[in-house]
Amino acid sequence: MKIILDAAVSGPAPAGLGVWCRSLLEALAEIDRENRYLVWDAFWRDFNRRRQRIPVPEASNFRLKLWRLPRQLVTGLEDRGWPLLETGLAAEGADLFHGLRYFVPRLRRLKGVATIYDLSFVINPGWYQDAWYRNVPLYCRRADAIAAISRTTADDLVKHFGLPAKKIEVIYGGVGRPFRPESDRNRLEAFRREQGLERPFLLTVATSDRRKNLAGLLEAFGLAAERIPELELVIAGNPAAVQPPLRERINRLGLADRIRFPGYLPTTDLVRLYNLALAFVFPSLYEGFGLPVLEAMACGCPVVTSSVSALPEVAGGAARLVDPNRIEDIAAALVEIARRESLRSELREKGLLRARDFSWQRAARQTLDLYRRVLAS
Repeated sequence: MKIILDAAVSGPAPAGLGVWCRSLLEALAEIDRENRYLVWDAFWRDFNRRRQRIPVPEASNFRLKLWRLPRQLVTGLEDRGWPLLETGLAAEGADLFHGLRYFVPRLRRLKGVATIYDLSFVINPGWYQDAWYRNVPLYCRRADAIAAISRTTADDLVKHFGLPAKKIEVIYGGVGRPFRPESDRNRLEAFRREQGLERPFLLTVATSDRRKNLAGLLEAFGLAAERIPELELVIAGNPAAVQPPLRERINRLGLADRIRFPGYLPTTDLVRLYNLALAFVFPSLYEGFGLPVLEAMACGCPVVTSSVSALPEVAGGAARLVDPNRIEDIAAALVEIARRESLRSELREKGLLRARDFSWQRAARQTLDLYRRVLAS
């Protein structure tokens, strides 16, 4: 087989979709040396710089193919029925196109697979300003099969897009190998001093997406902080995007000296934070999967997360669940997790076991099986 992968996510600190693409490609390269893969993308601005930042597995059966054209031009024409991509890549002799970024071009000869992460843009369109998602139903119709990253997403595709269930395969993600308990306590304590984390803290990771519910978490933390004066909250993520909309709320709640923004962190530092935190808190309003929940669990960090969307599915009974729309419910869980060592110990053990149920190698094997079934149909 020769597969075209629309998975060229660039950047030094990718978020959920970027992590998913990188991890799956690395796992495919690890388990499959027989089939050939062409990683494709199109962009115009900063072409040479961005090209250098696209991660492609260092394997002989992986190759990068970039078009020096605005991606929006290519996808826009494809959306109107112009088969630019299949025509432009005809010489590659590919068998299948796998869209790992929702997009699927018009295909006449090639088979198509689309990975769909979530339908948050359908659940609450107000969370998004861009209109890119309007054509996702078209991409799903064009694809011969859909890889949904959770049963929740699969059910949403049937409910909102009317797709037949037999067209959808649930393929869970995994946990990167760096995410594990740190046995060297001296190294952890040195990092704690380095970061000035003398007081006990809760950890969350976030983008600027409104659905991550950072505003609700701050309100809940404000209530919890009244009862536990020594507690801090660390919010990892892009400070330029996360801090400005929260700054007024932080000041109003009097939490300026209790909230830390370390910014984007390399994986090694994020793993150390997971290992040091009292708990990881992720009260998102909607997730198609929730990779950070698994990352925290794999590091032995107790998890508090939402009782909605795919988060209970991923947590599998190994997390303290809360209603993300009820500030008092989140606050009560923060106080409980901070005060009860027995609860933290229980969730730590359950989380470590739960994280072992997920691996990128398994996801890669399921993806290969899906390719074979689609090509055989």
